[in-house]
Amino acid sequence: MTDFRRQRTDLIVFQALRNLLKTELFSDITVNQIAQKALIHRNTFYHHFDDKYNLLHRFIIYSLNEASNDVDVSMFSKHPFIVIRGLYDTSYQKIFDFQSRDAEFSKVFADCFFELFVQDMQDADNIWAMGKISSILTWNRFNGNPYDMFNDYLVLDQIFTTKQFPMLDDN
Repeated sequence: MTDFRRQRTDLIVFQALRNLLKTELFSDITVNQIAQKALIHRNTFYHHFDDKYNLLHRFIIYSLNEASNDVDVSMFSKHPFIVIRGLYDTSYQKIFDFQSRDAEFSKVFADCFFELFVQDMQDADNIWAMGKISSILTWNRFNGNPYDMFNDYLVLDQIFTTKQFPMLDDN
């Protein structure tokens, strides 16, 4: 009985976070906002989650598991950003659009994506691909995130396949 109650509360909080992520940057969302939106007490939130980052992590893992059923992940080692784009084309598109420039959200999303794909990987090519993706995302972050992982996926995929970073304007 308790497991069902816990699952139900988790899903209610996930739904509240999902709704907030469509209109508020993750970095601006507070635990109080999440609790109010979920119609739960703050203490209940902390009974289920360590903090908002733990909530986001669990929400993203849950969402990626749902979305990966609709995406061909066999292409991952050759064209990972196209696979990521496939995840984007799910019901989470509005969230990805709104959160695309939030560095905190992007970091947690990338960490969750890596965690999810690495745990199922037996193919060494996929593990090497993860390293290349991490390098590309780090380069992108250090250059002020000029490329959005969901909208500029073809550019990022070209960087992945050619192993060449484009020249950026100094403007």
